[in-house]
Amino acid sequence: MQYKMEKIRTNILLICMAGLVLGCSGGTYRQTLDRAERQNTAYDSITGISAIQMAADFLNRYGTANEQMRAYYLLGCAYRDAAEAPKALEAYHDAAEHADTTRSDCDYDLLMRLHAQTAELFYQQLLPYEMIAELDAQYHYALRAGNDKAAVNAIERRANAYYLLDKPDSIIPIRMRASAMYESLGLTEEAALALGPVIDLLTDRGDTAEARRCIARYESSTNAFAHGEPIPRKAIHYFSKGKYYLAIGKTDSAQTLFRRLLLPERTDGQKEAGYHGLYLLYRQVGQKDSMAKYADLCYQQNIHHLATTNSDNLRNMQSLYNYSRSQQLAQQLTAKAHHQAMTLYVVAALTVVLTLIIVILWQYYRKKRQTLLAQYGQEQANLQKTLNELNKLREVVEMKDSRIDELVEEKESDVRTHQEQIRQLEEKLKIRRSMDIDEQLMSSSVYRHFKDAALNPKVRISKRDWQDLQNLIDEVIPGFYARMNGQKQSLTLSDYQICMLVRLFFPPKEISNLTENSPSCISMKRARLLQRIFNIDGSPDTFDKLVRQIA
Repeated sequence: MQYKMEKIRTNILLICMAGLVLGCSGGTYRQTLDRAERQNTAYDSITGISAIQMAADFLNRYGTANEQMRAYYLLGCAYRDAAEAPKALEAYHDAAEHADTTRSDCDYDLLMRLHAQTAELFYQQLLPYEMIAELDAQYHYALRAGNDKAAVNAIERRANAYYLLDKPDSIIPIRMRASAMYESLGLTEEAALALGPVIDLLTDRGDTAEARRCIARYESSTNAFAHGEPIPRKAIHYFSKGKYYLAIGKTDSAQTLFRRLLLPERTDGQKEAGYHGLYLLYRQVGQKDSMAKYADLCYQQNIHHLATTNSDNLRNMQSLYNYSRSQQLAQQLTAKAHHQAMTLYVVAALTVVLTLIIVILWQYYRKKRQTLLAQYGQEQANLQKTLNELNKLREVVEMKDSRIDELVEEKESDVRTHQEQIRQLEEKLKIRRSMDIDEQLMSSSVYRHFKDAALNPKVRISKRDWQDLQNLIDEVIPGFYARMNGQKQSLTLSDYQICMLVRLFFPPKEISNLTENSPSCISMKRARLLQRIFNIDGSPDTFDKLVRQIA
C-alpha cells in the first residue's frame, strides 16, 4: 500500500511538471494568436507568420478543435495579407478540416468567416464555381451561428460569381432577393446598396419601372451618396441613371449625367462610361457626326483603360503567387524581435523552475533509495538469521515435543514474511524505464526517417521501412496490433499503416504524403476506421485521440 501511494504521488508530480511546461508553452502560443487576431480585427496586416505556424503546430497536438481551427484560420489570414494565395487557401482548408461540427461548442461564427475569406480569395483568382461552393458553406454556417446578416451577405455575393460567369439574368434576382432580405432584417442601408448594380441590367432588358424604383432606393443610401450626389468611387451611377433617362426619352437629362463622368478627376473607367453614354445618346437621336466622335473617344479611352486594367490585374495575380516578404521586412523584424524577447523570458523562467524541481526530485529519490537499500539489507540479514534458527530446530527431529513443532511452524511463517518484504523492496528498487512510450517512439531512427520522408518528397518509403515501423510499434506497444485488429474487424495493410502513423502523431497532411493519398481521402478513412475499430460515429480528430491513447 505504501509503495502504491508513493507511485501515485510521483505520477501526480510528473503530471504537474508536464502541465507546467505545456501551460507555459501554450500560453505563449495563445498570446501569439491573440496578437494576430487583434491585427486582423483592426484590418492591419498580420505579421509573424513563422510564430503563428509554430502555434498552429502546437495546438494541432494539444489544442481543442476550436483552437486548432482558429490557429489555422489566422495562419491563412497572415498568408492572405502577405499576398500568398496558395498558402492562404491551404491554411483555410486545414482550418475547416479541424472543425468538429459534431460538438455542441463548435465555433460556427469562425467557421462562417473562414469560408467567407476563402470565397473572396477565389473571387480574386477569377474562380467563380469554387467561390459559389464556399459561399454556400458560409450561408450554412452563418445560419448555424445565428448570424442572419452574414447569411444574406453570402447570398448577395453570389451575384459577383455570376458576374464572372457573365450571367446577368442570374444577377438581378439574386440582388433583389438579398435586398428584400436585408430590409426584413431592418438593415436599410445594406438593402439600398444591394440594388445599385442591377439598375443598368434592368434598363437593358426594358424594365424601366423596376429600374426607377431601384434608382430611388439606391439613392437613399447614406454610404454611397452625399448631399444627393454619389461619392467619387460610386460616380458610375451617373452612367446607369443616364441609360435609364435614355430609355424613357429624357435625352437632355441623360446628356448632363454622362458629361459629369468626363470631369478631370474621374477615373479611366468612369470616363470610358461617359463617352459610351454619349455615343448611345447621339445614336438614339440620329446625330451621326457626334455619334462617330464619341464612338472614337470611347474606343481610345477603352484601349487606355484596358491596358491599365490588364497591367493592374497582371500585377495583382502575380503578387498572389510570387510575393516576396521583403516589402514588409521592417514590420516582420520588429514582430520577430518582440517574439524572441518573450521566448527568452519564458525559457529562462522555465529553466529556473525545472532546475529547482529536478534538484528536489533527485534529493527525494536519492534519500528514498538509501532508505530502501538499508531496509533491504536488514531484511536479508533477518531472513538468514531466521533460516539458521529453523535449520537448527529441524535437526532435532528425533524429539517429538509439540513445542518444537510450534517453533518450526513459527519460523517458517517468519521466513515467508521476510521473503515477501524482500520481494516488495526488490520491486521498488528495480530499474525503471527512463523514457515513456511516446519518447521511445519519436527518438527512434525509424520515426526520424518517416518524418524526413513526410517533409521531403525526394525521400521514398520502401516495404522494408514499413516493416521496420511495424516492428518498432510491436516492440514498444505489444498490444497495438491486436487492438487495431480485433475479432470484428480485419484491417487492410494501408489502413493499418494509417493507424501507425496516427499513433506516432503525424498530422493528416504528412500522412497524405507518406501514403500517397489525398487529404480528403485520409480524413474519410480515419472517420471510417473510428466506426470499424471503436464502433463510434464521429470526426477524424476523435479517431486520432483514441488511437494516441493506446499504450
